Amino acid sequence: MSAKKFFAIQQQMLVIDELLNNISNGKINKFFTPVSVIVQFNSAEAGFMRLISFIYILLHEDDSKVNFQFIADKIQSYKGSNSSYKSFKNLIHSVRTVLQHNVDVKKAADQEKVFIYEDWLNLSIGKSSNLKSKDWGICCDKIIDEFSIILKEIEETLKYIQNLERDIIELIVEDWISKLTHQYPIYKFRDIASSVAKNLGFPTLDDERFCQRHYGHWIVELSRQKDYDFTEYATRQIERDFLKDFQEFNLPIPIDATDIMDYLNLSPGKHIGELLSKAKVLYINTPCSKGDLLRLLKEL
Repeated sequence: MSAKKFFAIQQQMLVIDELLNNISNGKINKFFTPVSVIVQFNSAEAGFMRLISFIYILLHEDDSKVNFQFIADKIQSYKGSNSSYKSFKNLIHSVRTVLQHNVDVKKAADQEKVFIYEDWLNLSIGKSSNLKSKDWGICCDKIIDEFSIILKEIEETLKYIQNLERDIIELIVEDWISKLTHQYPIYKFRDIASSVAKNLGFPTLDDERFCQRHYGHWIVELSRQKDYDFTEYATRQIERDFLKDFQEFNLPIPIDATDIMDYLNLSPGKHIGELLSKAKVLYINTPCSKGDLLRLLKEL
């Protein structure tokens, strides 16, 4: 029975790969990371061990890890309820740790993993020790069934996305690719920067220039992260650099030297640099629009 069920989830995975490839027009050709672990059920206990390793790789490694997280967020958004993905991922991690690693029961994290595994066993087969071949076979079927439910959620969500307007699909695919590559276009940071600036009392911040100044190292920082929510992490990056620029009087202001010369009818010279420095102080102390800043400068 387990071998038949395992073949069925492999077929589900192929359907999901094809759906994602079609939705993205080939830009993301696979949902799942290739797994070299061969799962066989000649021995139910050995089959369970290999099955856990197989699923662990899918949930915790490479691009499929990102894909699972991305689609889990979409499931929550579209269905209004959480996917069972996160709890299942935690279960697989716990089972793998208990069965395939040295567990230190003095550590709270390892204790929790043992509890999660044994609790699952008790719910599945009514005991957590002295498992027989039949028990391991039931465990194999149970894990496959739980994974199949998650795969069905993914398939249904991809079909839902497939029926959206093409421009919406393109935005979703763009966001998905950004998650995979850590390459977020600058406009995504500008939207957040504008909101951060308003929250901090600078509704007229030149977010274009501000983001151009910091975009390079933001992207590098993101590329070093493993698990993160883009909006949350980018907000922290922007707030940090905004406050640093504010403290160093280095926020971009809404005017430049040409604006000063045109508005005040002045010729080029050192005095323009001095006025630009004064304009920066004025702007930091009293955030305002381009026109208001020029008028304040003229009053000096």
